[in-house]
Amino acid sequence: MSIITVSGLPPRWDMKLLVRKLIHPIRGIFEVLTIQCTKSTRTGYVRLSEMLDPQTVVNKINNFSFGKIKLHARIPDDEPTLPSVVKPLGMPNNLRRAYGIANEGTSGEVLHAAHTEIMEELQSKYAGLFKLSKTTGHKLLQAIAEDLLNEMRWIMIKAKDVNTSYKLTKQYRKLHPHHCDFSLILSKFNNIERAAGKPPSGLNQDDLVMPTDRPYVLSNMPLDKVQVICTKYAKSISLKLQNHISDLKTTTNEEPMEEELAVQKVRQELKKIIPYIPMMVQIVVKDNILQKKSMYYRVRIYGEPFLPNKDMMLKFLKKYHAVKMYRSDRAFNLMHCKVPLTTLPKFADADGTNICGAIMYIRLSDVEYYKVPDTMVSEMLSFKPVMPEQPPLSTSQTHPHDDYDSEWSESW
Repeated sequence: MSIITVSGLPPRWDMKLLVRKLIHPIRGIFEVLTIQCTKSTRTGYVRLSEMLDPQTVVNKINNFSFGKIKLHARIPDDEPTLPSVVKPLGMPNNLRRAYGIANEGTSGEVLHAAHTEIMEELQSKYAGLFKLSKTTGHKLLQAIAEDLLNEMRWIMIKAKDVNTSYKLTKQYRKLHPHHCDFSLILSKFNNIERAAGKPPSGLNQDDLVMPTDRPYVLSNMPLDKVQVICTKYAKSISLKLQNHISDLKTTTNEEPMEEELAVQKVRQELKKIIPYIPMMVQIVVKDNILQKKSMYYRVRIYGEPFLPNKDMMLKFLKKYHAVKMYRSDRAFNLMHCKVPLTTLPKFADADGTNICGAIMYIRLSDVEYYKVPDTMVSEMLSFKPVMPEQPPLSTSQTHPHDDYDSEWSESW
C-alpha cells in the first residue's frame, strides 16, 4: 500500500471530513492516517489500497475542484514516520456503497471475498450440504473449497477486469453456471466414498435443496398455531389457579395454633395476587414454551442465473413487508433484506419463484456455514496474480442478462 500527502487543508477539516471530500476524486479504497499541522499548512496523510495507482490518484486530486479550496497532493520521497496512537479512518460502508466502490483493497482480498461468497451460496441453496459434509468430517466442503480456489485463481490470472469480488463471482458463473453445482457436489462426495472403500451412492438434488431452518415452526407445528394453543391453555391454567386460591380458607372458628396462623397469612397474601395470575402464567408460557423470536429476520435472496432489476425485486418484496434491502457488492446475484416474522412463512413459501426467467432462492442469513482452515485463508490473502504471456481471458463477452446489472448502480 502507498501513502500520499494532501496539503492545503482548511482549519475546519478533520479526518472524517477529509475522507468524505476525497471519496469522489479517488473512487477507491483508502484511509486517512492522520492530519499534521505546520506554521504554513495542514497536511493529511492518506494510505491507498494496492488496487490504486498513486500517481493517478495524485493527478485526480490536484485536478479536482473543491470549490474555493485548492489541495495539493504528492507522493513523498520517503515513507513518513507517523504516530501510531491515531486510529486510521476509512470510508463508512453506506458511503462506499453509494459511490459504487468495492470493499476489497488487494487481489488477495478479492479472491477471499469471492471464494467466501460462492461457498456460502452453495451452502445456502443446498441447505442440506452442511449436514451432508458433516458426515464426512467436512471432507466434502473442504474438497469443494479447494476446487473452487483453483478455479478462481485461474480466472484471476487469465482474465482481465476482475478486480472486485462482484466481477470475479460473475465471471466464475459465466464459466461455471449454477446448473453445474450439483454435479460438482455429487462428484466430490462419490470420490470421498470411493476413498473410504464404499460404493458411490446417489444424492437427491431436491432433498438437498429443501430448506431445513424454519424459525416460524416449533416441533413441526406452525408458530402461529402454537401461539393460539398456548394462549388457550394459559387461560385455562390461570382460571384453575384463581378458583383454587379463591376457595382457600383464611379463618377458623377455633383459636388457631401458631402454625395455622402462618398458613392463613400465606393464603391471605395469595388472594392478593389473584388479579395478576393470568399475566404471570402468560409470561411463564412465553418464556418456557414459546421460543423467543426476533421481530425481523435477515434473509438472503439468490437469483439464478441472475438477479432481476430493482423495480422487479421491489415489487416482489413489497408483498412481504421487507425492509433494509440492498444488493450485495460482493456477489453479483445476491441481495439482502429483513422480513418480519409475521410474513416470514409466506416469504419462505415463495422460494423458487420465477421472476423474468430468474429463480429466487430465499434463505435465512443466520445459519451455520463451513469455514475453511486459516491456512487456506492466508493462502488466498497473499495471492498475487502473475500476468500470462498469452492474451487474457475475455470478460467483455455478451452475457444474456448483463442488462440487469446496469440498473443497480444507485445505492439501496
